[in-house]
Amino acid sequence: MKVIALSCLASLCLANSLELIPLEQAQSDYSELKSQSCAMLHSSLVNESQYIDPGTDCEKILITHSESVSGGYCLASMTAAGYYRAGFVNPVVELLTQLSGSHGNAPIMTGSNSGGTMFIIRYFTFRDTPVQNKWTFPCYLLNNIYKSICFFHGNFGIISEECFAETQNIVSIATAVVYGGLIHSNGGPLGVVSSYCSVYFSFLSNLPLDQYSTNFQGFWMQRSHWNQDYQTYSSWVVAFTMVNPLVASDGTVSYNYGFNSYLSRGMSPSLTNTWYSNMSVYTASSISANTLSAFSIIPFSFAGKEWDMSGDVAGTSTLLKVVGLLISYLMLKKLIGSHTVLITRAAPQCESDCPLLDGGFTDNGPITPVLSAASKMENNLWPRQMSLLGPANTMESIKYLLGTGPLGLTGGGLNLCPFTQVSICRLITEVRTLIVPLFDFDTRQTWRDIDLHYEVFRPDQQAIKAFCSDPLIYDHFVSTCKADGICHMALSALPGKATDIVFTIAQNNFVLSMVWLSPTSIASRFVHQYIPSEMLAMKYYANMDHWFPDFAATAPQKGGVGFTKVAGHSLLDYLTYLVTRLIASEVQIRMLAANMYRGELPPCGYDVYSESQKFNTAPRDQTTGN
Repeated sequence: MKVIALSCLASLCLANSLELIPLEQAQSDYSELKSQSCAMLHSSLVNESQYIDPGTDCEKILITHSESVSGGYCLASMTAAGYYRAGFVNPVVELLTQLSGSHGNAPIMTGSNSGGTMFIIRYFTFRDTPVQNKWTFPCYLLNNIYKSICFFHGNFGIISEECFAETQNIVSIATAVVYGGLIHSNGGPLGVVSSYCSVYFSFLSNLPLDQYSTNFQGFWMQRSHWNQDYQTYSSWVVAFTMVNPLVASDGTVSYNYGFNSYLSRGMSPSLTNTWYSNMSVYTASSISANTLSAFSIIPFSFAGKEWDMSGDVAGTSTLLKVVGLLISYLMLKKLIGSHTVLITRAAPQCESDCPLLDGGFTDNGPITPVLSAASKMENNLWPRQMSLLGPANTMESIKYLLGTGPLGLTGGGLNLCPFTQVSICRLITEVRTLIVPLFDFDTRQTWRDIDLHYEVFRPDQQAIKAFCSDPLIYDHFVSTCKADGICHMALSALPGKATDIVFTIAQNNFVLSMVWLSPTSIASRFVHQYIPSEMLAMKYYANMDHWFPDFAATAPQKGGVGFTKVAGHSLLDYLTYLVTRLIASEVQIRMLAANMYRGELPPCGYDVYSESQKFNTAPRDQTTGN
């Protein structure tokens, strides 16, 4: 698909940066494809037209939207590939997701984090490149004669080929052999060089990028799509976590590198004259996926929390906190000096070192960086539908951003359950929840104290709230996700200095929708209906219907960091199937978001409840009715 260039930055625009085509021709191409897909959608809804009406020309599902991809390494890449591939396989899905921009309504904004950033770079690189085998046809749609062969021997396509387990293992070994000495002298296996190598060589080194395209801004200038419907270029936000004591404390504290200094931030190649302007796209990706530095500094981030001193009769807590802060500060500086922790001094108020970590350690959505970037745009371009694609622990991040839960320290989107069947970890959590209330008071109090010491609550990081503050909105969101794997809820953005979401005159109300990578009933049915019996006969997959698609991130049975053929195709196919299976729900989500774009707010159940309370009366005599 071609890119329409109506304007570009003079300092960066090269003659061959964007392919210029006549605007009228592009509009005609978009209109034709859109009309065809719209006709297919109406045909699909022919028996539901009295309940679901996308409009004659599908104008009721036209909306400004954003797409966010998170997760961890290959788990994120394979999940996103299955999701994005669905639009390539099915024109109706493409009309609803609008990911490729082939209908002229490319996402207003794409947010990416961690493994999602690495996938997005690969996707944007090949999206408009005329090469074959970008995607492979889903195995589950093939005839049974060929399905098993596809699952066991088919390739993943160019965009996802880097996550084939054998490729990952060979590249990792070769990198360790060639750069082992450099890695050892620069922080070791958790150091800065190791972090960069694990991103570049394992995921990005085989991309066909020229010298200009490797520049962060140059890369995006060549690949940004023009949104024909809203007359603007699409933008991209690369999420990361910045540990910045000065900004977090409003310029008063420079030594507390604890959790209170963790800030969710984003890098946008659309902006000029920023501290990351001359950065390469590889460096931006390695920052966004830098979990290794986080593993090194998290043990020294707890001392900077607020301490509960209510039981400190002797008054020693203050002294102990000062000692803890001193030890944490000295250890962090030592880690920085040994090149174990990635830092920057170029960002504002970072003259004294600001560690840069995976965005999942503040917001695994990413939601906050997208809302921050949107708040600086004209309100007619605010994404009224924000779609998330992430692992099961993304739900923890949403609760945290709603201000109703602690920060989930789960490895930046990685599923770090030590068991190959992650359902065991969920079972342990449920058993713990049931058993703790049965303990005696002192034991329960001890358990509560441990929670207070290690859980991280930060009200200043709240970025969203349920529309009209109805708590049932989130409850319905969770329940729908558990049932279908796709869910949505109406939210309002909250401005804040710590989140860098600026105050706006109008309230930013939007629909948050999420594809949730967690075991559900629909996932279990997919296993029974489409997974080959030869695969289920393997020991690792014998109970697949109980835990799929929640793969452990580094389970050796699935290929380690990468994926074996059977594991990869099962995940790719499930995401493609899930998006296609729930087309009716996606139409309703987009219609709701389109109504909010036009200023029509959704009904508020809590307001109805509050108003109905006015009609409560005194108890009546049930025998007489008076």
